[in-house]
Order: sequence, then structure tokens, then C-alpha cells
Amino acid sequence: MLAVMTLSLGILGGCEGCGKQGGEPVSQVEATNVPQSSEPTEKPAVTLEPTTEPTATPESVETSEPTTETAVTPEPSSTPEPTEKPTATPKATEKPMATPEPTEKPTATPEPTAEPTSTPEHKHQAVADAAVAATCTKNGLTEGSHCSVCGVVLEEQKVVPATGHKEVKDVAVAAGCETEGLTEGSHCSVCGEVLVKQEKTPAKGHAVETYAEVASTCVTAGRAGGTNCATCGKILSGGEALPLAGHTLKDIPAKKATCTEDGNEAGKECTVCGYKEGGAVIPGGHDWRYVEAHGDVAAYRYCNTCLRIEPQ
Repeated sequence: MLAVMTLSLGILGGCEGCGKQGGEPVSQVEATNVPQSSEPTEKPAVTLEPTTEPTATPESVETSEPTTETAVTPEPSSTPEPTEKPTATPKATEKPMATPEPTEKPTATPEPTAEPTSTPEHKHQAVADAAVAATCTKNGLTEGSHCSVCGVVLEEQKVVPATGHKEVKDVAVAAGCETEGLTEGSHCSVCGEVLVKQEKTPAKGHAVETYAEVASTCVTAGRAGGTNCATCGKILSGGEALPLAGHTLKDIPAKKATCTEDGNEAGKECTVCGYKEGGAVIPGGHDWRYVEAHGDVAAYRYCNTCLRIEPQ
């Protein structure tokens, strides 16, 4: 502005330095040599805040640049200090889109009713569910049924409680001289499971005793001396059987029986044990004859062999 005013004055009044007269034109170069003010001649434009805010949609969030309008201020005669500082353009703020909540809640599957019913579209095909027998330790099940097409339970299987064990005693076995014994125990008579285990007891061992030789007889074998067990009788050492001694026989002559002594047949007899071969006994005794009484004579008897007389 000052350059324009100086140029006008130079044209009108002339220039003392260059000798130009008033009214003469001034060249472009000379006009540019006029000193200019170092202060800004224009006021910085004031930036207005955006009038609209970006709108977020459920599908996506778009950021739009704010639209601003720049106001043109007329140039003042003197350049004053700017009274307003440029305002920073605010950045659009993105807000996360809230997830919409479902409007419908899932429908719970209805439990099977006690008496399932068929529909015109579907008729249940009953299949038997076999009963399971209860054991000593496991529960069983009653017989039931279900539909083979849709799986609906038609008759529920009931739980049958376990029967429990039936205990039977296992009698203790006493240990022997060479064999082990067992303690008392028990088991289940139904399933056989051992309830109380029988424990082994050690063998007792032999009770050793010494015995003398036993001589053989005519009919019994003897035994050599040795040792045996006083409890079970087992021979531990010695005890070999000895051969039979055999009979010592002598001849028995035949003897005729008499009225007062028996006789015998010929034979043999052992002098050790009395064993006899043959020599059967022939009984003796009187050969009586009987006479009845007659007259003054009383009844009597007499031996026909030795003639011995005895009254009756």
C-alpha cells in the first residue's frame, strides 16, 4: 500500500534524487526499489470448526473430513497483531459399534414326558431294552423300551440295587509235619470272590523218636531199629522189615481115645507158636449101656468099653 502511495507522489511532484519531474512516468524497476514494510500485510484467515460430525452406521464406521469455510477479512491500513490463533482441526473420533443383543433366546429342549405320544406324522416304533441282572457289587436295570426312530424313551429302565455278597466260611486247615496249613477265611457263595483271604501257616516238622528192633515171629515179619516221627508215625531212618522166622514143627503121633482121655490123629505142631498141621482130636468117653430096674435090682448103666458101672 505504501509503495503505491509513494509511486503516486513521485509521479505528481517529481523525484529529487533522480531528477524526474512531476508527471513523468516512473519505470517498473524504480517502483520496485521503494522500501516495503516488513510487517505482514494480510491477516491470517481464521479456521472455523467443522459444522457437522461424522455419523456411524451399524454396518461400518466412515470418517468424513470436516468441511470448513474461510472468511476473507479486508486489509486494514495498519497491520495489527493477530488476535486469534489458528484453531487445530479436530480429528474425527471413531466409536466402536455396539454388538446388538439377540432378540430371541434359545428354546430349551423339553424333557421326555412319562407317557410319550405319537403324532400323525410319526408313530413310535417300540424296541425293548433288555433287563440287566444285578450282581453282588453292581446295580442292575429293569426292562424298558425306546423308539427306534426318534430315540424317545417309552418305558424308563429302573435301577435294581446290587445284591451284596453271601459270605461262606472257609475252615482253617491245621499244619502237618511236612505240609502247610491255612487260617480261617471266607468267600462269596454266589460270585466266588474271596472276602477274607486264607493265610498259609508253616509246617510243624517231625517229632523224632528212636525205636528198637522188633524180632520176627513165625507168622509176623519183624523190623530193624531206627527213628520215626512220634506225631505222624513216618519212619525217618532204619525200620527195614525182617523176614519171617517160620514154624519149628515136630511130628504128633496118632493117639487112640479112651473112656477118660481124648485121642488125636497124626500130625505136626510148631514148638514156638503151637501152630498145628493135622493131628485132629478124637474125643474120648464111655460107651454107656442102660439097664432098667427089675426085682430087687435098681436101674444102672455100664460102659461097654471099660465095663464101668454107675447107678442111674
